[in-house]
Amino acid sequence: MAASDDATIQKQVDFLDEVPAEHLIALVTSRPDWVDQITMEWLDRHEIRWDVLIMRSTGDYGQAAVMKTQAVAQLREAGFEPTLAIDDHPRNIKAYKALGLDTVYIESGYHTR
Repeated sequence: MAASDDATIQKQVDFLDEVPAEHLIALVTSRPDWVDQITMEWLDRHEIRWDVLIMRSTGDYGQAAVMKTQAVAQLREAGFEPTLAIDDHPRNIKAYKALGLDTVYIESGYHTR
């Protein structure tokens, strides 16, 4: 429930602001889906551009990298072809690279290598 108080990772926000409008932005978060309303309000309050929001399913306590790998599969099954992933966790970056995605690691201070 404290998710509404999370600060932004400004470098990620700045990066998203530079994405051309014709590109779809899919946000993949390991926040549980039962905080979806809080998360969408947080995104709106911080004026973060997004087109698709994928969240961890309630009851999923696995590693975020696994959940995010599954999210990429969901996007591909829906006809989208992700080309770039940005993340603040080295494990997630490694998982995205294993899927053939270009990646950008933006340090948040929350995770260590």
